[in-house]
Amino acid sequence: MAGANKLKFTIEAELPKGATDAILKAAEQGFHAVAGELTGRYKEAMSSNVWSWPRQSKRGISGGTLSEVARNWNAASYNTPQTRNIWDSGDLARSMNFNVSGLKAEWVWTADYAAWVHDGARIHPFGNKNKTVELPGRPWTTAVLEGHARYSGDIYDLPEELKKKISDIL
Repeated sequence: MAGANKLKFTIEAELPKGATDAILKAAEQGFHAVAGELTGRYKEAMSSNVWSWPRQSKRGISGGTLSEVARNWNAASYNTPQTRNIWDSGDLARSMNFNVSGLKAEWVWTADYAAWVHDGARIHPFGNKNKTVELPGRPWTTAVLEGHARYSGDIYDLPEELKKKISDIL
């Protein structure tokens, strides 16, 4: 089923009842700024060599058909370092749709394999049912906000950054 493995990530903030219009406006402006910074952090987490990888693998294999890719794969040598990025072709990163409204921000990666990359999966490479490969999860969204054992990048302190942005605006 196409699109079944897309990934959706949402953050939302609430203000106390009775907050003034000025505070609400400042909170929304600050939230929009923080959401924009998070978008940049997600892209950075995907493109930076900060993800430990449990084994040697091959990257940059291409071809016009699946059988051509499989042939090229078999002929290629292993070429990955101990840490790597999540950026192969860039299709996953380009599949991101971002929307922010009020105090809610939503990121959706529509690549068919987005959830597999984020959460991990067991796959049959090139449709070969005789072989199974385990892909470790590389949850770039939660890793940026909370950290992750395989992630060596900086953690974004969302509450503190939002507090700073609102204070600057007020």
